[in-house]
Amino acid sequence: MANTPKPRIVNRKHQARMERERQQRRLLVFGSIGVAVLVFGLLVYGLLDQLVLRQNRTIATVGSDRITVAEFQSRVRFARQQSIQQLAEMQQMAALFGDQGDQFFGGQIQQLVMQLSDAESIGDQVLAQMIDERVILQAAAEMGITVSEAEIDKSMRETFGFYPYGTPTPEPE
Repeated sequence: MANTPKPRIVNRKHQARMERERQQRRLLVFGSIGVAVLVFGLLVYGLLDQLVLRQNRTIATVGSDRITVAEFQSRVRFARQQSIQQLAEMQQMAALFGDQGDQFFGGQIQQLVMQLSDAESIGDQVLAQMIDERVILQAAAEMGITVSEAEIDKSMRETFGFYPYGTPTPEPE
């Protein structure tokens, strides 16, 4: 015959212990869930801060205009890329002209290398330029100075030498 389990005798001491263990398990489960939620929340906040909040922070305020971190970083990247491109062109020119090129372009190359190695100076120059642009735009708005799209197009064509309808010829006076 199979052994039948003996019925457990539950007294107050066992009941109190089982209740304490149940409360401890419940506390442990809720504590674990709380820690998991806290860790998840910190991860989400960290990602949100890195990807969104930090990019929208204000670096400088000019009147009512704000200069944000995202604008500043994109302009610094652009300025740095321009400097790198200019350095490469000067190095090519110096190599093309040999010793005379080294003498002529050496100082400029050295200056660009120094500028590129000092990230803070590029950032300072870009920020100063952005502030100056905002001040000029605000002063132009106060004075009522406006520029039409046609004037911008004309200036761009003249600057880059692009004339879609042929090169303009001077008219006799």
